[in-house]
Amino acid sequence: ETTIMALMVATTLLLRAARPVGDVVKTRRYLGSAAKRITTHYTVIPRETDSRWRDVDMERCADNADVVIVGGGPAGLAASIRLMQLAKDHEKEIRVMLLEKAADIGE
Repeated sequence: ETTIMALMVATTLLLRAARPVGDVVKTRRYLGSAAKRITTHYTVIPRETDSRWRDVDMERCADNADVVIVGGGPAGLAASIRLMQLAKDHEKEIRVMLLEKAADIGE
């Protein structure tokens, strides 16, 4: 049991030591007080005074749907397709909305 425990500890230490150098550099860069903070959250920098939001149309819209699926990855796409297939099989008309934060579905 002692030998197994010693091997486990040694393996853990080796894995920690084998961490890529890039991770260490990243961690140090973000922990430093000189790191520049970039944010678009409206409670930190109001959008009215932030030049990055000058040409962005912030009009809100509303839409109705029977089912809303968040995420256009493989699972979201499969779920939306399957729901529409089931609705067609049962001769039901439903509206499925798929929301994706990326510019294209699946990104």
